[in-house]
Amino acid sequence: MNYIVALTLIMQIIFAITTSTNNIVSCRLIKVALTAFNDSSQKRTVHFAIKEHLDRPGFQLGRDAALAKITELIKSNGITPEEMAKIKTLMEGFDVTNDEPWVAPAAS
Repeated sequence: MNYIVALTLIMQIIFAITTSTNNIVSCRLIKVALTAFNDSSQKRTVHFAIKEHLDRPGFQLGRDAALAKITELIKSNGITPEEMAKIKTLMEGFDVTNDEPWVAPAAS
């Protein structure tokens, strides 16, 4: 559940950046979106809500319950118009032409 919600919220950040600044998706832009999500309160909120949902007494696994929770979390943690304006301001100097290679962290 967490992966689906996190991926959707990261994709919302990428969409917000590309539509508000006329940038194209690049490795550098994806890294910015990942960092923004990792540093956000949304990540902690979503993680806590899913853990609380799964740990509740009498919890029953089921597609409908999981889908309902995923939908609820995406809707309640999506990007607001105020956050879109903030992203636009923060990304004004972002230069997509200086892209960088995607380097995966070394396995430990």
